[in-house]
Amino acid sequence: MQIIEAFLTLIFTLISGILSIGFRLIVAVAAGVIAAFKGRNAFFWGLITLIFPWSILILFFLPAKQHRIKTYLSEKPEFKQGNVVVGALMALTATVAKADGQVTKEEVHIIRQFVTQNFRITGAELNQYEGAFNYGKDHPEDLDEYIRILRSYHHQRDFIMSISYLLVMVAVKNGAISEKEDQLVSRITFDLGLSPYEYESIKRYIVGRMSGGGSTYSRAGSSTYNGYNQGMSKDVLVEKYTKVLGLPKNADEGMIKKAYRKMAKEYHPDKVMSEGMPDEYIEYANKRFSEISHAYEQLKTLVFE
Repeated sequence: MQIIEAFLTLIFTLISGILSIGFRLIVAVAAGVIAAFKGRNAFFWGLITLIFPWSILILFFLPAKQHRIKTYLSEKPEFKQGNVVVGALMALTATVAKADGQVTKEEVHIIRQFVTQNFRITGAELNQYEGAFNYGKDHPEDLDEYIRILRSYHHQRDFIMSISYLLVMVAVKNGAISEKEDQLVSRITFDLGLSPYEYESIKRYIVGRMSGGGSTYSRAGSSTYNGYNQGMSKDVLVEKYTKVLGLPKNADEGMIKKAYRKMAKEYHPDKVMSEGMPDEYIEYANKRFSEISHAYEQLKTLVFE
């Protein structure tokens, strides 16, 4: 009887230990997610809560980490108020808008609409960033600093994609983009983390849309990616479709699958809509999602089989 009792006690102890470890792991993962959302070190807080599960309560009261900028900008009155990320974005867009020598009312409207929608702030609240906008017009030499601040934003990838879309919208006028602005915006988006193909994709869509050919992107997509492959060699097709996914033509199956999953997630219609992006960007993202999906289906035949 004592042996049975000892055995049951041991089993109970093991089960309790397993449940305790499982609970700690769940709390640690939750703490990591909360910490990342607040711009804090996810690994640090995950480790702390794994050892002391109760410490997750601290995270609920811990404020989100504030983004900092270099001293030479933070000392300027234009950047002392409000969200530093919004200030940097206003300065960056002003730099692009002024690249052709003047800032138009239409450009200002596009920028204000984008910022109010993406940051959930009112037009009145946005007025406090007028100083940062004017500073950007007069100080293009601080361009790299604006970019550094935006790249530090903790929703980086989605945010960077939408910023790039905004910059191209500002640069394109009357259905065209000047060589000077094209070089400037392509350089900015590259520094932000976009591939050359992603930039060209955004530019092609916006130029077509603003020139009055709303389906230009679709037609280009159809002729370039969704058909008309007759007479093309397998190597040419592989290079064309891997380029859509931002990959080299010698990418293997694992690289292709990984790139597709990542990009499909970024451009998925449900995800883009849930983030409250402007209608123009949602339309572009939907077409880009279709293009990515088609490229992947073609590569499955060309590379996987």
